[in-house]
Amino acid sequence: MTNADSERRPAHAIQDFLRAGHALYNSYNGVWMSVNRKKVLRLTERYGGDWAIQHAQRLIRLVEIIGEGMEYDSEAIWLAAHMHDWGTLPGFCRPGVAHCDRSRELAEDFLRQAKCPPDLMIKILEAIEFHHGGADGHCNEAVLLHDADALDGIGVMGVLREFAMIPTEGHLPYPLPVGIGMAGAYERAKIRMENNPRILRLPKARRIARRRVQ
Repeated sequence: MTNADSERRPAHAIQDFLRAGHALYNSYNGVWMSVNRKKVLRLTERYGGDWAIQHAQRLIRLVEIIGEGMEYDSEAIWLAAHMHDWGTLPGFCRPGVAHCDRSRELAEDFLRQAKCPPDLMIKILEAIEFHHGGADGHCNEAVLLHDADALDGIGVMGVLREFAMIPTEGHLPYPLPVGIGMAGAYERAKIRMENNPRILRLPKARRIARRRVQ
């Protein structure tokens, strides 16, 4: 064995160790996501119904469009999209607490108990906390979820969302927001159509907004 061979062997061993560690980490993340996606879906559907699930699915698709060419964690987006409104859902909401803050609080409790990888948790929580504003200077996931959520509130879909929130039953097990009903839905849709295009950060999101409000 030459001196060169003996020098290469430790280097190769380190590379093999790093590759094995990376593969194990990816395997753990894959299992973690598979298990906890099911839990998140179950909770979101249980307390938010089809409305919350479909809203999350639209956000994920919008992020794919406006985030083309950007680096972001699609798993963080998936989880944040499903958890970002937990603070508004019956059984989760808390009077006097902003829903972004409440959603982050609930998500953090869930993710810690589920032993979420720390780097993934940071992105999810930032995206949830700033999805209604303040995303500048934070991770790409926060900016993407913010713009996707704003876009989902304008155009035909934005109008339909507001009117879909009007209850069809007279007695509900939770308090309704002030102004709920036809007039309230109309006013909220109008406000979103006027304000949401102004708060968008990404060029692609702004282009989509212009088409939606024409």
